[in-house]
Amino acid sequence: MTKQELPDIKGVIREIGSLQRQLDGIDSMIRPRQVADTVKGSSKYFPYMQRIFTVGGLDERDYNAQKADLSRRLKISLMRLQLQLEDASKLIDQQDDADIRMILRLKYINGLTWSEIAAEVHMSDKTARRHLNDWWAK
Repeated sequence: MTKQELPDIKGVIREIGSLQRQLDGIDSMIRPRQVADTVKGSSKYFPYMQRIFTVGGLDERDYNAQKADLSRRLKISLMRLQLQLEDASKLIDQQDDADIRMILRLKYINGLTWSEIAAEVHMSDKTARRHLNDWWAK
């Protein structure tokens, strides 16, 4: 992760949340396939007339395969995004200045506003912005 990619981390965090919600609701994302078949049979009571019965249901095997495939793809995407988030965290941790580390983490990882950041780091929002702008200028 480079310095220039850091602002994109907010989108990564939102996407992680979205993927986790999709994984939690995976059952509602897949429509099981309807299956039907016909069989010949008769009543067990007199008169024993042969009839054709239609039997219907859901294709559980196909549903489980679709669910496993979608779950696997979502988990792969989630792991890729979590690695990007981890890289961003490492980039922030590498900074020497504690104030800059806090500002970067609060701004890009936690997504706080400038007034919330200022309150957290005990400086005005103007000063916090200046610290960040100076860091970007390096």
